[in-house]
Amino acid sequence: MRSHTIIDGQCDAPLFAAARARVNDPITSHEAAAHKLSSVESDEQLILASLRQGPAGASEIARRTGGLSNVAVNRRLAKMRDKGLIERTGRAVQNQGGHLELEHELASR
Repeated sequence: MRSHTIIDGQCDAPLFAAARARVNDPITSHEAAAHKLSSVESDEQLILASLRQGPAGASEIARRTGGLSNVAVNRRLAKMRDKGLIERTGRAVQNQGGHLELEHELASR
């Protein structure tokens, strides 16, 4: 891992600048924020891999990922739509509990 200069508890790493930590936060806060960013990207990759299998609602996406909860999936879907990675199909699908969910698919580019 590349080392960075820390002066008065501040890190010069560009990755840390994009993370959600204040400039004057201790290095541990910057490291935690950087880890969170990689976690979000990892979750998005799992969701994209799931949708490569075909359109699905949040519950089915969570099941396909084998590790993400419905809450985690739903939290990511809106942001992924905003980024243009995925889109709604316009259909509602019934989950195993009998509730309707909006179906999502990979964005057509």
